[in-house]
Amino acid sequence: MQNSEFTNKCPNCNAVMTHDKMSEMLICDYCGTIIKVAESDEVKTARIQAQARKEADIEKQKIESEYNARQQEINLKHEQIDLKKEEINKGIETIRTGAHMIDQGAQIANTASRIIKMIVALAAISVIIFVILLVGCIAKGVLG
Repeated sequence: MQNSEFTNKCPNCNAVMTHDKMSEMLICDYCGTIIKVAESDEVKTARIQAQARKEADIEKQKIESEYNARQQEINLKHEQIDLKKEEINKGIETIRTGAHMIDQGAQIANTASRIIKMIVALAAISVIIFVILLVGCIAKGVLG
């Protein structure tokens, strides 16, 4: 458990203290006194690197979390756009159907207009024939 690098005398019992490199402590195996030793450059570098890794991991998690939230927002917007496209396409189809119905109605109206014109023409021809017959009858003295 302990990695002895050097020893020193305990200030309480004068027993030999053991240096634990992992915790940077001098530990008296006799009375249990613990003294913190100044960090070595190696330990300090390792501690700073560990802290930097921890902070980098936290920052990475924040960025990933933000990215995932933004991605969800984008996916939601895409779904909303798809729904709008679907609504627009249905509207366009309704307009096309309406335009087709109007075109059919216009054709019917055009046909009806032609029929009415033919009826008016036939009525005019009938009147002309009637007038001709009337004039012919008057001329022959049939009517008068």
